[in-house]
Amino acid sequence: ARQLLAVPRRPALVWLVASWKDSLEPPYYKSGDYDQQWILQFYNIPQLSVLTPLLPSKMSKDLHDYAKSHFRADWLHPSQHGHTILTQILIHWLLDGCAKPL
Repeated sequence: ARQLLAVPRRPALVWLVASWKDSLEPPYYKSGDYDQQWILQFYNIPQLSVLTPLLPSKMSKDLHDYAKSHFRADWLHPSQHGHTILTQILIHWLLDGCAKPL
């Protein structure tokens, strides 16, 4: 991030959380998005997460498995439908005016 932010044209950076580890305990997933928050705040990089709309903190194991089966192609990578979800999250964020002007 430091190197990208140092280039003269200042590219737009967004951190997109698109994966998680399964867990046997509610909320049935673990993610590094909270652990990475401090560095993103330090560099003023916004974070978008598929976890917020896809995996609410209070959900049943069955609902978690259903959401996972529609988002993932394998244990880590998004499926075609998962990529559509990620695209919709990013477009919504951009159209909602949350993106910083370039």
